Amino acid sequence: MSPSRKRAAVDELQQSHSVSERRACQVVGQPRSGQRYTPQVPDDEPRLVADMLQVVREFSRYGYRMVTHKLRQKDWTVNAKRVYRLWH
Repeated sequence: MSPSRKRAAVDELQQSHSVSERRACQVVGQPRSGQRYTPQVPDDEPRLVADMLQVVREFSRYGYRMVTHKLRQKDWTVNAKRVYRLWH
């Protein structure tokens, strides 16, 4: 289960069973520091995803490596690992 789903499960447990955050995290197996974490999305990520989708529509058979190459041709300074993360 992903950390975001665990966060939601902990919140649900706290609301429905009136238990503490500590107890709910223990039941779900979520670290309390992970429960308080708020993910931060980079400012350029929506534009990057939009450009990725545009490349994929044009070249539907390309994988993430060729999509990375095409994005670099469009003047994106992007790492293949970041494209892979967004790809999945």
